[in-house]
Amino acid sequence: IMSLGFGFAAAQKLDLTVDTSNGSFTIGLDGTTWLTGGEVMVGGLSATKGELKVVSSAASEGSDFNGAYLATTLRWADASESPYNASYETVLMETSFRTYPDAPAAIVFEQFFPRTLGADPGPHAHRRGD
Repeated sequence: IMSLGFGFAAAQKLDLTVDTSNGSFTIGLDGTTWLTGGEVMVGGLSATKGELKVVSSAASEGSDFNGAYLATTLRWADASESPYNASYETVLMETSFRTYPDAPAAIVFEQFFPRTLGADPGPHAHRRGD
């Protein structure tokens, strides 16, 4: 699991927008676009090229060391696995975005890999062309 958090002074506010159909996101700082998401790749598969797809998304609530949060989680799979679904057999990666109502200047990004990449002979196990 990899987590990356951003935080600013308490008077500032980060606004997160996530497109759950394709995984793109934008973060605004006090109403101005500050950061946009880029290419998503896992196991050599590219979302931009249509090789990697969001197969499900979920909203949830919880708490961690930063306090109570609202999360959006996306599950990613190889688009060539037809039909792809949200089962752990096909999901290569989960990405989560956490916002904190009591800390509006904080966002945590998290990646989770439900299985080891490269551990099986499937097309997602290695970079294409290797």
